[in-house]
Amino acid sequence: MINLVKDQLVKLFDQALPKSQVIYGPATAVSIVTDRFITVGNIEGDGGTLDSFTGDTEQERYIVELIISVDLIGSDQQTCTEMAVADYYAAKRAIREYQTGFDLGIAPLGDIQILPTSRFTLQEQADKDGRHCMIKFGAAVVAQIT
Repeated sequence: MINLVKDQLVKLFDQALPKSQVIYGPATAVSIVTDRFITVGNIEGDGGTLDSFTGDTEQERYIVELIISVDLIGSDQQTCTEMAVADYYAAKRAIREYQTGFDLGIAPLGDIQILPTSRFTLQEQADKDGRHCMIKFGAAVVAQIT
């Protein structure tokens, strides 16, 4: 189910963030071709639990790490941060307002709910190459697999 969730998030962000490169997995110097991107990366979870009555249903709970990054040449930190924040809100809205609901179209394979996390980190940086802003947040997933 993890691969399906990550794949669906990539497809969703491709549509919702047309000015950003969407990367499945971690960002590396080789994979980045633009100054504005989002990664659908690491997973943190608590494993799965079996239904104690039937033993044939498993529930997974995990968070998919999402990182938005904007890099601008020059000294305009405010614009850089505003672009990253706009992408952050667009990504959260895309998850919350998906046309078929919180399942992102994966529901036929099991009951699933995917929602953006409320916790995030925003980091700004300035260096000789310009201004940078990164926002790290996540998509919380609860999946019932039969």
